[in-house]
Amino acid sequence: MKEYCLLFGQEFKVPNAKLGWLPKILYRCADQLAAMLTYSSCVMVIRFDLRMNGYSENNKAMTTFWRRFGKKLKRKYAALKIGHLWVREQSKAKQQHYHVIVIVDKNIIHYSGTVTDAVIEVWNGMTGGQAHIPKNCYYVIKPNNWPLFEKVFKRVSYLAKVNTKGYRPAQTKDFGSSRLKKRLIKT
Repeated sequence: MKEYCLLFGQEFKVPNAKLGWLPKILYRCADQLAAMLTYSSCVMVIRFDLRMNGYSENNKAMTTFWRRFGKKLKRKYAALKIGHLWVREQSKAKQQHYHVIVIVDKNIIHYSGTVTDAVIEVWNGMTGGQAHIPKNCYYVIKPNNWPLFEKVFKRVSYLAKVNTKGYRPAQTKDFGSSRLKKRLIKT
């Protein structure tokens, strides 16, 4: 397994690469981050976990969550674009859980608590499960800030680990993301 990942023309070391990682998850995350940076000069990346109360063969809870979460934030911030990436994991527990990142325009939403409060309210209200917000849950990134991007990359690379993926029905995905497209700048 490769120990480095090439993103934005920069080489980044993948933590614990020898244990296995799924490149398409890291590349999708980088793609969504790059797309968001074409809409804003400063973005906030927020990391959290969503736990289910029971097992589900599908990821419909995530589809419902993104729809409700997006509506909640856009009621107050109409122009907001939301990038996201989630991975489904299950190991010894009877139910799956999700590791998630959200990417928002820091010029529109100034505080991570605005996002994390919405996450907790929407997830707990719809599933009865638990949203877990870790310490130091967010990063603020500006274009070409490679040292900070490397910190985010290390944090996000955990989502790409092979271990705990694949414990699901064949038709159910291990991960999903937003589909933000880079904004074309007219010259």
